[in-house]
Amino acid sequence: MGCLTKIDIMDRGSDASKILKNQEIPLRFGYVGIKNRSQEDIINKVPVSESLKKERKFFTTSPIYSTLPPETFGTESLTHKLTTILYNQIKASMPEIFEEIKKKKQESQEELERLGPGVASTDA
Repeated sequence: MGCLTKIDIMDRGSDASKILKNQEIPLRFGYVGIKNRSQEDIINKVPVSESLKKERKFFTTSPIYSTLPPETFGTESLTHKLTTILYNQIKASMPEIFEEIKKKKQESQEELERLGPGVASTDA
């Protein structure tokens, strides 16, 4: 997955819509364009929620980007895509992880049996 940052400060006349539509250099999970918080907003302690509203407004009112599907832009879309990818990776890996745990547990049990009974913990 690709992430194009600072789209709002690209040179005038620049258009990243083909990239965001995954037409230039195709990636398995496509691209998401985001508008980063400005340094001024950070210095002025503008809340992240306000920055997200500004980002949404930028993309939804842009003559270029407003015509694109909403999942191709915005921090919220990026978060959703990354969460989905991570969830699917974890879900796909879990059977193998459980199998490995089961195998290690069995190996440990066999090792304990091989070592025999433990040392008495009391004088009796």
